[in-house]
Amino acid sequence: MDEKNICASCGCLIGEEDGMYICEDCGRAYHRSCFRDRENNLCRCKKDAHCPSCRAVIGSSMTYCPECGCFLRNVGPTEIQLIGENREYYLRHFGNIKNNGSGGFNWAALLCPPFWCFYRKMYLMGVISVLLQMLASAVSVFLQLALYVIYGFAANPVYYDRVIRLAQKADSLPAGEREGFIKKKGGVSVGAPIVFGAVYFGVILILAVNMSIK
Repeated sequence: MDEKNICASCGCLIGEEDGMYICEDCGRAYHRSCFRDRENNLCRCKKDAHCPSCRAVIGSSMTYCPECGCFLRNVGPTEIQLIGENREYYLRHFGNIKNNGSGGFNWAALLCPPFWCFYRKMYLMGVISVLLQMLASAVSVFLQLALYVIYGFAANPVYYDRVIRLAQKADSLPAGEREGFIKKKGGVSVGAPIVFGAVYFGVILILAVNMSIK
């Protein structure tokens, strides 16, 4: 049995379907799931390690990174990869959600909910937000404004749930499929909100032109 394929945490064989994390400093191998469960995601080779978000030096007893505020316990490399852009902001709020259930307020989701959803690759949520806005605008402008405020408060917890679900799915995939899955589902999409905006405002323009003709 190749010792390089033995998990340094649980002592079991690491199969291709398990996913492997290798410490950059000592070369120890871990199941990705085992490494995520380690306190502060630290390898056995060191008492101090680096924050998975900003790479600042952290101690083994720390719960938060002193530099960026990243919640360190049970935050693994998979979550970091899935978040992508602006990860310091989201990891800080994810920590608050774990501690006290408060996800803070997301101003981007308040100002333009569909665009934020499409940017974060939550396409179904983006479509739903458009439909809800249309229904709310037909009832009352105050209801529409209230809906925007709800988006601001709900955005971070909703995104947190999505990242956790995707991370669990990614870590259950074979190593060969994992990276492709993260690239497809995680990170952000610059093109999606642009396409959505073009279609959305194009439809509005066509409707406006038709109404003016009539």
